[in-house]
Amino acid sequence: MPVKGGPAVERAMAKMLQANLNAQIDTVWAAWAANDTADGITVPKAYPASVFSGYRLELPEYPVVVVTSVGGRVEEDGMEQGGLGWQTLAHILDVAWIVQSDDVHVLDQQVQRYTVAVWETLMNNPNLDGSLVGAALTNIESYGKSEVYQHERSKLMMQGAAWRVAVRLVEST
Repeated sequence: MPVKGGPAVERAMAKMLQANLNAQIDTVWAAWAANDTADGITVPKAYPASVFSGYRLELPEYPVVVVTSVGGRVEEDGMEQGGLGWQTLAHILDVAWIVQSDDVHVLDQQVQRYTVAVWETLMNNPNLDGSLVGAALTNIESYGKSEVYQHERSKLMMQGAAWRVAVRLVEST
């Protein structure tokens, strides 16, 4: 029996991001290069050191991308349509990234560019990694970002942001 539910959707999202996000980061950084030159700044391109599915207590390196299931809902119920054993479920995920820098402007620019790169990657891969049973459709619902956090013993600062995503999947018994 295939793995179903939030953990399977988390893993499929993480695998898709591992396979596709770096190319989108290249595209986004290249698009911003002229603006950086005009502003007289350098924003280092930073690929994710890791892409995880599920919560982690410690993150070894930054930037990091973490995909977590935060809930779900039934959107269509086959049981109400003649006792059929299927449901359309919307699995709600947070696709989050955390970056760090010793320069607040660079930190802000990296967070903004990751926001665009992750969005583009999600838009271009609505079926995730293709491993889920049933037709998957990814809807991006909202995004937000955290405050800037200063490390206690260094000049490094951290900031995170996330997209809230609904992955709709027809699942049967």
